[in-house]
Amino acid sequence: MRKSRLTKLIAVVLALTLTFASFGAVTASASSAYPIISGEADNPIGVIFADIVETLLNFIANLLSGLFPDGPGFVPDSELGNTDKISKNFYSGTGNEFKSSADADAQWHLGYANTSLVPYDYSNGTYFLGGYIAIENGFSNVVEGIVNIKGVQDDMKARCIAISDGTDRGTVLFATIDCIGITNADIKDIRERLAEYAEANNIVAINIASTHTHSCIDTEGLWTKTLSKIASNGLNSAFGTGEELVQGTNPAYMEFLKDKVANALIEAHTNMEPGVLTYATKDIGQDYFQNKNRPAAGEIVFELDEEGRPYDSGESQIAMTDIERFTFYPDDTASTKTMMLNIAAHPDVAGLPTESNSGREISGDYLFYCGKFLEDAGYNFMFFQGAIAAIYMARGVTGDNLPTDHRAEESMRFGYELARMALSLDKTMEEVIADPVINNNADEIAENTELVSIYDENGNVKKEFKDFGLSTTYYTEIGLVGANDTIAVYKINEDDNADNDFAFDVDTEDNTVAIKSGKYTVVENAYDEELTITHLMSSGIVAVTNDSDEIEAIYIDEAIADAALNETDVTYDVSVNGTQLSAIDMTDRTYEAEEQKLVLTNTNKPIIGELMPVNPGYTVWYEDWNKDDDGNDVVCEEVEVEPFLNLLVAQVEVPVSNGLIEAIGKLNMANYVVISHEDGTYSTVTEIGYMELGNQFKTVFLPGEICQDIVALNGRTVLAKYAVTAKPFETKSGYSSAALIFGEDVKCFGLMNDAIGYVVPDNDYTLGDPVNHYHELISLGEGVASALIDGLAELKESIVRV
Repeated sequence: MRKSRLTKLIAVVLALTLTFASFGAVTASASSAYPIISGEADNPIGVIFADIVETLLNFIANLLSGLFPDGPGFVPDSELGNTDKISKNFYSGTGNEFKSSADADAQWHLGYANTSLVPYDYSNGTYFLGGYIAIENGFSNVVEGIVNIKGVQDDMKARCIAISDGTDRGTVLFATIDCIGITNADIKDIRERLAEYAEANNIVAINIASTHTHSCIDTEGLWTKTLSKIASNGLNSAFGTGEELVQGTNPAYMEFLKDKVANALIEAHTNMEPGVLTYATKDIGQDYFQNKNRPAAGEIVFELDEEGRPYDSGESQIAMTDIERFTFYPDDTASTKTMMLNIAAHPDVAGLPTESNSGREISGDYLFYCGKFLEDAGYNFMFFQGAIAAIYMARGVTGDNLPTDHRAEESMRFGYELARMALSLDKTMEEVIADPVINNNADEIAENTELVSIYDENGNVKKEFKDFGLSTTYYTEIGLVGANDTIAVYKINEDDNADNDFAFDVDTEDNTVAIKSGKYTVVENAYDEELTITHLMSSGIVAVTNDSDEIEAIYIDEAIADAALNETDVTYDVSVNGTQLSAIDMTDRTYEAEEQKLVLTNTNKPIIGELMPVNPGYTVWYEDWNKDDDGNDVVCEEVEVEPFLNLLVAQVEVPVSNGLIEAIGKLNMANYVVISHEDGTYSTVTEIGYMELGNQFKTVFLPGEICQDIVALNGRTVLAKYAVTAKPFETKSGYSSAALIFGEDVKCFGLMNDAIGYVVPDNDYTLGDPVNHYHELISLGEGVASALIDGLAELKESIVRV
């Protein structure tokens, strides 16, 4: 039956509505009042509510998808044998025979190249940034320029390497493109440009990834004149006008990009030379990453007991916070070294607007600035993005509490700091401080960490320090009855409304007593060597005495010590002969009993000398750089990577069950090859892989933005009680993560060889919680994660060790 015009118009309206909703959800605030949904038994109402919302959204999305015919990128499964859209321009790598050691004559060979992807006419109004289309950008993301901060011109790049172990097993090419994502169909177009060259030069794999940068020209087609193109394509599709459905991307720009990337890959191959490859890695901690919106993403909940069995520890932290560093040292010392990094963090800051800037300028975000720093330090720069589904860049306060006119300033700080850390992995903190290249912002650090009084001339806490929970620590002058000495007593203020964590710190070697608030020293007193510092820290009392055992100063933490004013508020009782001071050897005092009182002469006088850094929010990245969790000094080791490369890439079919994505695909907004099945379902073919570099490093290749749960050994949603469905993550192979297949030390190169949106564990998939689970709106649907894990398991089974 022919659909009515009214039905078709409704379909177009629904398309616009759902698309608008999905893009708005991408920037939804994590602090929303929307309930956090989980499968725990104490939240049944939330689960039911999520199910109702999901059922409604699925109904609308599927209704919408069903009203449009298949788009030009769709292939019926009955015709798969007659098309090369899937099989052509696929490279499987070095093969399924994996070496365990290097050949006698093997040696690493590596070549590097990069190229700018900014067109000469970028400012003509026809280019759009990929990553944001929301109210804070005025629902427009047309390119307005290129970021230029402090005289540094930003860029959008493709970075390429060619690498081999020097044997006849072939060369592997890699390109990482600064963009929101690039589809497998577009990647195959790049490979097509290299087909003859690859065959002639024994190139066995061409792997192309994106950095997922949110402030580069749109390469997926979902962030251009999205609403108008969907409306136009929707009308043409629904009414069968015969008009060609316009693709979301700029066709001329995509041809430009593909040519540039292909040429850069050839240049990288031409530049190959022998050398040594090294590897170093370090966990840089939680402060550089934030888990945004998705409560369960990548959070560790497993520990091992004494018998090696995992148990639910209740901990909650981001799982993959390591920085992986490879450095290629050419045999020719006149050649430039190449540094390759792998972390997992969205480059999403530079495109955000401020009061003074729209954010609609091209920027490579933190990756550009990381690369510039390393290039200035004498390295080529290559980057591989990790499992980033809900993981975003952070730096405590990313901008270090410095004024921000353009959000790219925060990207610059993050990128520069990432580069400093990369250069410092195998250095001590002392070496870092002494290195003028790494520590080239020493003046900035000194300026922002200079200690100043937290009080004004009236003894009140300055405004800039009140936000840090500081209140007055009081200084009290007291005199000992019968003695002329004035004794300084520092007592910690007890204020339940202040977030104080003041504590005494005694250094008997330097003969100092300090009051600290967290990591900050707020006041410090140094005493002559003739004086003795004796303390009973558990009782909150520190005393400074002279050779005659007379008290020169006493420090009292009233929250701990047995010390208080007497009823007349005239004397201050410290129980000098009591238990709490017995460790200070007060028993030989010759004072009469009535003299063993400390008389209060002045109260509530603030310590004007109490100090804090002039910029309390400023972080010094190398502080405790080489300290482990137990405070021990540890320096990362840079190890030489044995010269053998194993790589196996495979194609895997994954379901497309998100009606919204189906509709967008039917309207030809993005360049995907979609298989339509006779039962009315859809799927697509993507790529996965597994690579080993020597015995030092192993990683999986996964498409899209991967939830860390399906990579790390101890992902939170593996346990049913943390998943939105209250079910465990189950697969046909029985594996729930890449780490269970390839070992807990396996890493991830994400967004590799395809951009398929977010990849969410099947059991934690819901459309019913769009604030905390907005990722599902921009995913192919439920079942993708299990298909990828099963594909990795099958790939692992096909590997033969030789």
